[in-house]
Amino acid sequence: MPETTVIEVAVKPDGTLADTWVWGPSGDEVFDTSRLGEVKRDTFRPGSAYCEPAAGFYFLTFAYALR
Repeated sequence: MPETTVIEVAVKPDGTLADTWVWGPSGDEVFDTSRLGEVKRDTFRPGSAYCEPAAGFYFLTFAYALR
């Protein structure tokens, strides 16, 4: 069965990263930390409200399985 990590990302109205954290840990701290680092290097599109850019949140799920 694959292990999963859920990362929550807060994005500012201009699309820059406001904050990110492990919302659902996999139990493997090395994997969780690695995924968190990847997300911090990524770019995001802001949400919108009333046709204007708005801050928002994303939940990203990463899964892996050892063979």
